Amino acid sequence: MFAAVKLVHRFVPDLLRVQLPARHSRLPVPALFSTMAEMQRAVVKSLPEDPNLTITLTVGGKQRNLDRPKSEPLEKPLLRIQKSAAAPPDKKQERQVAATAGAAEAGNSLAAEALFVGLHDGPTLAHPLLDPGSTANEDAWRQGRLLRVGTTSYLIEVNPPLVEKVETHGTAFVGIPVVPVPKLLFAEVEDCTWKWWRHQKNTAAAACTGGAAAALEWQEIAGATSQGYTPTEADIGYILRVECTPTRRDTPNSTISIGAAVVTETSSPVVACPVPSSSTGRAELTSTPLNSPSFRIVTYNILADQYASTDAAKTQIFATCPLENLDPLYRRPLVLQELLQYNADVICLQEVDDKMFNLCLQPAMNIAGFDGVFTNKAGKVREGSATFWRKTRFKLLARRDIVLKKLFPATSSEEDIKTAKYGPVFEPMLSSSPALCTALQRVATVGQLSLLAPIDTDTPSSSPSDEASRPLCIANTHLFFHYAAPHIRTMHVWAIIKEACDFAAAAGGGDVALTSAAGGKYPALIFCGDLNSDLNDGIPGAIQLLSQGNLSSTYWDWAFGINFKWQKDEEEQGDDGKDSTGGGGGACGDKTKNNSTPGPEIASNTEQSNGVTGSIHSVISGINEGGEVQKMLHTDVDHLCPSSPRSPAEKVPGIDLELPFALAAADNLRSNVTNYVRGYEGLLDYVWYQPGRLEVERIIPVPPSDQLGGYIPNKRYPSDHLAVVADLRFSSTSNSGGGSGSSRSGVYKSDGKNGSGNCGAGDFGDEVTGPGCVLPAALYNVGVAAYILSTEKYSTAGVIAVPTDTIYGLAACAKEESAVKRIYDIKARAAEKPVAICVADYDDVSRYVETAHLPQGLLEALLPGPLTVLLKKKSGAPIAAALNPGVATLGVRIPDNKFIRAVCRQHRGALALTSANISGQKSSLCVEEFKALWPQCEVVFDGGAIPSSRKGSTIVDLTGLGEYRFVRQGEGLEKVVKLLEGKFKLTRKD
Repeated sequence: MFAAVKLVHRFVPDLLRVQLPARHSRLPVPALFSTMAEMQRAVVKSLPEDPNLTITLTVGGKQRNLDRPKSEPLEKPLLRIQKSAAAPPDKKQERQVAATAGAAEAGNSLAAEALFVGLHDGPTLAHPLLDPGSTANEDAWRQGRLLRVGTTSYLIEVNPPLVEKVETHGTAFVGIPVVPVPKLLFAEVEDCTWKWWRHQKNTAAAACTGGAAAALEWQEIAGATSQGYTPTEADIGYILRVECTPTRRDTPNSTISIGAAVVTETSSPVVACPVPSSSTGRAELTSTPLNSPSFRIVTYNILADQYASTDAAKTQIFATCPLENLDPLYRRPLVLQELLQYNADVICLQEVDDKMFNLCLQPAMNIAGFDGVFTNKAGKVREGSATFWRKTRFKLLARRDIVLKKLFPATSSEEDIKTAKYGPVFEPMLSSSPALCTALQRVATVGQLSLLAPIDTDTPSSSPSDEASRPLCIANTHLFFHYAAPHIRTMHVWAIIKEACDFAAAAGGGDVALTSAAGGKYPALIFCGDLNSDLNDGIPGAIQLLSQGNLSSTYWDWAFGINFKWQKDEEEQGDDGKDSTGGGGGACGDKTKNNSTPGPEIASNTEQSNGVTGSIHSVISGINEGGEVQKMLHTDVDHLCPSSPRSPAEKVPGIDLELPFALAAADNLRSNVTNYVRGYEGLLDYVWYQPGRLEVERIIPVPPSDQLGGYIPNKRYPSDHLAVVADLRFSSTSNSGGGSGSSRSGVYKSDGKNGSGNCGAGDFGDEVTGPGCVLPAALYNVGVAAYILSTEKYSTAGVIAVPTDTIYGLAACAKEESAVKRIYDIKARAAEKPVAICVADYDDVSRYVETAHLPQGLLEALLPGPLTVLLKKKSGAPIAAALNPGVATLGVRIPDNKFIRAVCRQHRGALALTSANISGQKSSLCVEEFKALWPQCEVVFDGGAIPSSRKGSTIVDLTGLGEYRFVRQGEGLEKVVKLLEGKFKLTRKD
């Protein structure tokens, strides 16, 4: 790395001195000399906002820096200069003079040695001297005047090009540009000149001791005359030195001012870059830049330095990463390398430290041909979002930063809601929940909007029908995370898209100047960022809203936020719950942590319903001003938050929302993982585009988790996120006016008016071609499954085949009579044989069966897993009459399978679940084994071969108080016995 280097001007050292006859309190004015012995320069730094000015010159063999008030008389700095320039008294000469003359004569003789100092009102000795007593410093020290000190003249140079210090991004790696960043005054970076040298580290000692190697130590690097230098393999083991010389071309005479050079060195030698790099594999697919009408876009959460440097990060969140690889000086160059290797045209970044932007990304990306903008979050943390664009492809027409908290009311009062921009839209939610208003004001989320116009370098002009000339409206954000606050993310997504549409409308005709600059074309919208909305529990509302263009007030995850509230003042932490203070924000998963820790909480009724020992507040207490819980603890929080919480009647969980148009995910939600840390993995990062105006040419695949070399960050991967890279192109045909765009349609296109999947096959998920269609049991297909299980396609709900943790099963909506009957018909199952139900989380169990008699924590210990618990059916349970008629008990399953649990959550109800086989035949461990049943299923979801013994789940009867009985001994039997008898002291009854 480079050290910051303070300015060191290099002046000619010693000056000649002359003896003048006498000294006066107002400085004597002797006869002018016809010639002067030397010409130096005196540098004056005078900033308009500064009450002082600084005079720098070399006198008396030393560099002097005089910091003087602008208002003081010229006489005072001249006296200081005179005193500094005077030769020190010669004691021997003093004694000789005193021995041969009287005291008065000796004093006069020494006084005669004082140097004359004066400031001329012009560049030559012919110009008159300024009166030092009546002229103020501000008026005296002007460009081009001449300062005379004895026989030496100094030409005054006011505010010449100046380098105050030089900084750079970090470790010097082979193949990654090293870009030192000068802090300049009165100069521009592009006008500076640069030189680079190198020397081997082991020669430094010889240089310090004056050894023979010192003269040969530094080797100038041929051709290295730019601000950036990319080390080669030949530089490994060498220290780098760079010299920056500031210059400025002055007007009106076009003279060139050259400032003093500054030299700095790397503190460690050049090293080889990690192999393979984070972009290996993907870099081969992006080695060539795209040409119009295509362009490449990247979105990437690069992990803020401040979050990677805390004790919590080092010991908990990223404990698997070696400390040297968490060091920002190590990670910064690797981020830069990855960005450059993608050859992108537009880059959207999140978790960008302000220093990372100013000292690393902006200068390096500028050299690489990019312009960029940075927007800090609205809170106290110094990080935010940055957008870059390639200057040969796009230019910035306008930008707008959206501070989300300003769009919502500060309180739930009628007046505040009425006057806030989006208060009336969300009035039912806001007026019923003061806690929601408080949380919205704590959240630091911002949306960054950039309006980019394409630059066509191939043709001199673009016709109105040329879609490649259409501007882009780029929306970049990093949404707030808390498991129990998807409602806030949904509200923010809606608000950002609405603001982006308004911004685009200005260029599409609402603003005359902007419309002219945009060529009269309505911009195409791209929405990028870390949306903190994974598919692990089902399609979240924010993703549903984007893909459908609407969202129902009854959508499944609105209800998660009903009891969410902010506990105290916000923490000094950033998004994703990464503590930026170095404190203990990373301990949010510690169930023993003090409950008074600031941050959001969930009301205690949730805590009581799940029976967890300790407070749920402590589990989610490591929150920031963005309300972020650390991703490493998602699995802990997962079972503490109900999938279908029962909301107080007076609170409104959600509302119907509409967007002007639907967007499409560039990867069609196929990327399995973009965030991969210990304890959590999920898809959080997205590129959404406006169909009809843009289309996907290619998605650059995200590397699977088994190819990452472990959790990230690590030696190869500098962030805990993976970049999403997509090649888009302007559509050849498009609706040129207005903001409607076109929405993708598919086989299962929904109007979004009910709370189930609402997901069409063209919106996310694979295409469903008809009965018996086989699709991957992937999280992006959860919406397809939930839609089929609803009544939106048929007058009765459909039947699907799904994997569980034991065998494949047939599933249908448990409260739909016809769907339950179809399962019996498909299996040829006798009507008197009961069928179990499947739910998503243990909180759901008590909706269907009696659980009050069970020991506290029993269900949490047993589920999810290969177990069916048999309990007394609850009166009024929301299940079909055809499901186990005349049977007092009901079997309930929570399989340890992400897909089926996510389907249950999105369906917002139980599924009737039984084995996928003809009754009496062997169970199925892969989809091929029940191929005969495919045509009778709407969709078969293939999760691959299940590593099981075909026994099916263990069925345990827990209807008795303090006892249990096995109905079927299947998978996981030993664990069940150990828990029931060892931990919960239940007695076995056979």
